[in-house]
Amino acid sequence: MEEPAAARRQYAEMIRRSADLRSEPLMRALAEVPREAFLGPGPWKIMRFVFPLKYEDTPDADPLRIYDDVLVALDASRMLNNGLPSAVARSIDAMDVRQGERLVHAGCGTGYFTALMAYMVGPNGRVTGIEFDPVLAARAQANLRHLAQVEVVAGDATKYDPGPADAIFVSAGATHPLSLWLDSLKLSGRLVFPMVRWPAEVDWASAAPDGV
Repeated sequence: MEEPAAARRQYAEMIRRSADLRSEPLMRALAEVPREAFLGPGPWKIMRFVFPLKYEDTPDADPLRIYDDVLVALDASRMLNNGLPSAVARSIDAMDVRQGERLVHAGCGTGYFTALMAYMVGPNGRVTGIEFDPVLAARAQANLRHLAQVEVVAGDATKYDPGPADAIFVSAGATHPLSLWLDSLKLSGRLVFPMVRWPAEVDWASAAPDGV
C-alpha cells in the first residue's frame, strides 16, 4: 500500500487542480497535515459530492481512504461532516493568508481546516477556532493542543468577539456578514463565508449549520 505521506502529496495536487489553488503554503499544509488525526478512528463514512448524496463505508481504517475529495462523517445521524476539501480549500485560498497573521475560524468542527490555517500563519501567527457544538469543540481542543498558535473556543461565533483579525473564515452559511465580524477585521482584513438564502419558514431557534 502507498505510504500516507505520498498519498497526502497526491491529495494536495488533486485538490490544487480541482480548486485551482494559488497558495503554496496551503499546498504544503494539505500535503503535511494528517487528515485522519481529526476524524476519529476508522473505518469512516464518506460522501462524494454527487447526487443523490449518500454515505458509503470505507472497507477498512487505512488512512489512504480519506485522501480524496470527499466529505467524512463526524456525526452521520446529523449529516455533520468534515467538509469537502476542494470547496473549503478554495475558500481558504481566497483569504490570501500570510505568515504571522491573526485568523479566526468560525465553525471549526474537529479542527482539520483550522490546522491547515495554523500551518499557513506559522508559529508567529495566531488562529482562533470557534465551535458551537461542545462535543466537537472538545475534540478540536484535543486535536489542536500540539499547535501553540491555536486556541479553540467553545461558543457562538455570532456572539463571541475574537478581537482584531486579519482574516475570518466562516464554515457555515449566512445570509449577510454580521457587524461583529466586520468590526473585528483589521484594516484590509478579509472575510470569507458562504452566502445563502434561507426559506422564510426556517425555524431559527432550531436551525443548525452543517459541520466542517
